[in-house]
Amino acid sequence: MKEAGYDGTPLRWMSTKEYFYNYNGSLAIKQQLEAVGFKLDLQVMDWATLVKRRSDPKEYDAFVTAQESYTHPVLKPYLRRVGPASGRTRSGTSWWPRSSPSRTRRR
Repeated sequence: MKEAGYDGTPLRWMSTKEYFYNYNGSLAIKQQLEAVGFKLDLQVMDWATLVKRRSDPKEYDAFVTAQESYTHPVLKPYLRRVGPASGRTRSGTSWWPRSSPSRTRRR
């Protein structure tokens, strides 16, 4: 760790118990980072405080947040063929090619 430039200063990691996956993920990360030699100051707070503090980089070194999750790929916003690169700007279009039988419908 010293060779990589880490001086042993605890990393300030913000988390909240209001979202169980946020806190549980933070505990796993804390354990893994400490296993390889980092010191971690896990700061658990309510979500409103975390959101307020994350706007000031001097308040923390890292925090956990989440991305919406759906079971069907067509509902994942980052898989939609929309935006400047695709030439399409309408929301609601999916990652399926136009020729896909499942996308065929009368308009």
